[in-house]
Amino acid sequence: MSFDGQLFGQITVTQNLNFFESALGQYQFRFEPSGTHFLVLPYEQVLVDENEESVSDADVLFKFFGSVPDDLRFEYSTEAETSGEQLSADLFAGLEHADLASGINWSGPILFYADGSAEEFQIRLLDESDLGVKFSVRALTGAVSLKTVREAITQ
Repeated sequence: MSFDGQLFGQITVTQNLNFFESALGQYQFRFEPSGTHFLVLPYEQVLVDENEESVSDADVLFKFFGSVPDDLRFEYSTEAETSGEQLSADLFAGLEHADLASGINWSGPILFYADGSAEEFQIRLLDESDLGVKFSVRALTGAVSLKTVREAITQ
């Protein structure tokens, strides 16, 4: 398979354009470790205090659940980060395929902020031969850089 990272580049560019102009501020990107699914949600929805009202669906500017082709998979960039977590089904309200999304073990959040900055992070998108793209999110600018790897990625 010829894999140049264009698909994931399109995902992250779309993510940046929609996130940073949001009045809600923080968004999270999550992926299914060793799987094909990814998720974009406002982060404030997770952080709502029990005594406060939750963010309504009308206030949400951008939510997205999607997947990469079946012959690709997301992987953490280090072996130290291998576990996933179930998220509350309420977070998936209004998403197409919410039932599928709520049954997935998700990575920890990669945060993107309204000022254009982000949480520094690296993940990999690999094919069946362990070839793929390692991408990094730069904290100060929220910029995503892609590195196409033409030989198996090692830790």
